[in-house]
Amino acid sequence: MLHGTSPLPPAGSWGWRRACVLLIALALLTAGTARADAITYEAAALLEAGDSQGAYALLSPLEVDRAGDPRFDYLLGLAALETGRATEAVFAFERVLAVEPGNLLARADMARALAALNEMESARRELETVVREGDAIPPEARATIESYLQALRDQPFGRGGREVRAFIAAGYGYDSNVAASVATQNIGGPVNTLFIPEQSSGFGRLAGGFNVRYPVGPSWAIVAAGNSFAKLNTNDPSTIGGESIDFSQVAFNGLLGVEHLRGPDAYSAFVQADHFRIAGRIDDLGEIDNGGHAFRNAFGGTVQMRRRLSSASHITAYGQFSRLDYHNQSFRDVNRWSGGLSYARVFPWRYSPSGYLGLYGGTERNLTSSAKDQGHHFFGVRLGGSALLRRDLVASLAFNYEYRSYRDFDRSFALLTLIATGTAQRIRRRDDRVSVRASLDWAVRPRWIVTPSYEYFLASSTLQTTDFDRHVGMVTVRREFR
Repeated sequence: MLHGTSPLPPAGSWGWRRACVLLIALALLTAGTARADAITYEAAALLEAGDSQGAYALLSPLEVDRAGDPRFDYLLGLAALETGRATEAVFAFERVLAVEPGNLLARADMARALAALNEMESARRELETVVREGDAIPPEARATIESYLQALRDQPFGRGGREVRAFIAAGYGYDSNVAASVATQNIGGPVNTLFIPEQSSGFGRLAGGFNVRYPVGPSWAIVAAGNSFAKLNTNDPSTIGGESIDFSQVAFNGLLGVEHLRGPDAYSAFVQADHFRIAGRIDDLGEIDNGGHAFRNAFGGTVQMRRRLSSASHITAYGQFSRLDYHNQSFRDVNRWSGGLSYARVFPWRYSPSGYLGLYGGTERNLTSSAKDQGHHFFGVRLGGSALLRRDLVASLAFNYEYRSYRDFDRSFALLTLIATGTAQRIRRRDDRVSVRASLDWAVRPRWIVTPSYEYFLASSTLQTTDFDRHVGMVTVRREFR
């Protein structure tokens, strides 16, 4: 991340340190329940002597065991902030405030950490809380803090603080079902020859992306992002009807929009485009096409509102529209409308766990009136979380369930059953789809992350032809740039 000049002073500046000394005295008088021991006393002495790196080296190896102790977390946050680790500082101060919401010292330093991350509006709100609730703050400390608060109020949305992030990644893995195909033994009869057989493969994966935020006013910013990946299967292509078809994939997507901050809320609106192609495919006449044409293009937009409930939690609501166009398969083209609501929170417990829960739903409507069986309604739930097992190791788990109900009986299935049995079965398709993903993020070096992951997909349908399951395991190496 590229930061501009923060309106808040560095930790070592005389005005801020003098204000903090007065606040520390107040905090020690009011926080009698905080646990103190030789480690925290030594860390406090190192910070007072200006050895923030020594304090960080002392405290950080103990984070997993001591997280949730407000005194420990505050000193760790301060040491992290003064050594340029603002993100770590925010997490530590959040744990303090979750246990002691009235800890004005932690809230003031949270403001500095947020300002270092270019979250000026959030920093301003934290300092306003300090001034509003800190009746016992000594006059000298209050004057210093109020001067910094005014600087934040006068500061445009991160002026001079353009934020740029990027990454590249490479990985290798195994996919048990590269085409998400139904197991042909579950169908039987001559219809088997009309389906792409279930086939496993090793694969290599390359990916890259960027994210840019450019402030244009006191509470406005332009945002842009782009991502791409290539998944290259290493096994022989699948075969159907004696011809081969390769399911290696390439995708590109991007967005451009604006973000607006207002009080505890952040509003955003952006347009999105997505391009997805498969090396080989079957066209709408049933012919094999290995020309690498686009399989699907999508274009649309999203509006979103995020409200910060506290320093450790927020809710998000969004609405989205997309137009999906399929190459040489116009009967599948749809307009997709969706919306959702989610809640996320960091908990002040051991291992600094965080969690989220989201609900969503929507509809896909076909553009061709004769293909109503392709459109459907859907709703789903997402939940997951992560935990800091070590300072350099984060474990994550995610679960997604989605239900789909299609508008009409499936014409393709009716035709296939007519071919196989002489009787067309008019069955309306309904799907239950489940995915579970587990991963470990290991920061082997600063900005270098190794991630082993495992994901399982299961689709259970009223149609045998759309039942499938899939296992995907992969190890990825990622390099981040800020």
